[in-house]
Amino acid sequence: VVSELQHRVNNIDYISAHIWPTQWIPEGNLRQGRRFAAQWIRAQARLGIALEKPVVFGEFGYQPDENPRRNFYTTVYDVIYTLASQGHPVAGSNFWMLASPNYPDYGKYSHLLTVRFLLTA
Repeated sequence: VVSELQHRVNNIDYISAHIWPTQWIPEGNLRQGRRFAAQWIRAQARLGIALEKPVVFGEFGYQPDENPRRNFYTTVYDVIYTLASQGHPVAGSNFWMLASPNYPDYGKYSHLLTVRFLLTA
């Protein structure tokens, strides 16, 4: 409801959505986080259709690292790609965040820009 009210304003050109299941469902597991993310993405895409505005998933992440994170991102990008390829107004996405190994990882969400990252991305 808040997202719809905020984005209904005529001077706002697009819908900005974030996805933080480890923050929003602190007792949840990976399966719950993935299910929530897929539902949230679809709901924001429906809002984009209703308001006739593109949707950008401008910030999302998952803790901890490695396989759970990869599984979460696979779900997020699969849903985004599917919706976009079906003509839904999904205009972009950006995981949080790509950082230098010298940058402090305050929330344990960073993907460190290393040779290993570049080879496995």
